[in-house]
Amino acid sequence: MKNRPSESTERLIESLYAKKGLWDRFVQLDPQDEIIRQIAEAGEPAAIPDLLPILIIGDRRSILASIEERQ
Repeated sequence: MKNRPSESTERLIESLYAKKGLWDRFVQLDPQDEIIRQIAEAGEPAAIPDLLPILIIGDRRSILASIEERQ
């Protein structure tokens, strides 16, 4: 059996990596912090490998969002 995140967590991960159009960038706030918090709340260690690229090359807010949930 593969250790994979749940379907709902996989959808959240996919939304982190989805390309956003120019209009979306102007109209919507960057939901990345909230998505990371939701993934952390799911408590699924299988999601960690998918989050590593964001934590390694991500911005400070994204990294802090992932840390705050664990404290």
